Amino acid sequence: MVLLGSLAGLSAWTAFQAMARRHDRLLAGMGFASLMAMASLAIHASTDFNLQTPATAASLVVLMAMGWVAAYLPSRRRTGNAGESGGFPGRSRPADDC
Repeated sequence: MVLLGSLAGLSAWTAFQAMARRHDRLLAGMGFASLMAMASLAIHASTDFNLQTPATAASLVVLMAMGWVAAYLPSRRRTGNAGESGGFPGRSRPADDC
């Protein structure tokens, strides 16, 4: 139980760092969502034996992993003009035959 608590604390800290340091709004939002979900599970687990259910424990692991992904996933880079290729990388726009 101490190991799970320390991993949850470290994951919460990583999610908080993702919120504070990431410039991409999607990844910062993932960090916020992960932090709030872990907080709600911690509040619920303090009054109920909720983490003894395997599905809830698996959900906690996924939420902790989401914080790590938000912190260390490479950012999307915008290269070139999206209008040149129709918005898809590596694809050219069909020629207009009018």
